[in-house]
Amino acid sequence: MERADHIVFIFTIWWELMPALTKGFIDKLIFPGIAYDYNSKGARMYCKLD
Repeated sequence: MERADHIVFIFTIWWELMPALTKGFIDKLIFPGIAYDYNSKGARMYCKLD
């Protein structure tokens, strides 16, 4: 995934929200450490996608 140019998620929309399992997957497995990380103090996030 680190070498991917794009990541596409396809899911149904219900009440204008993504399914809870999809959101949990994104929040816990993909983005921490890949799309963003925390500074040395752990107080703020910074983007790692640049």
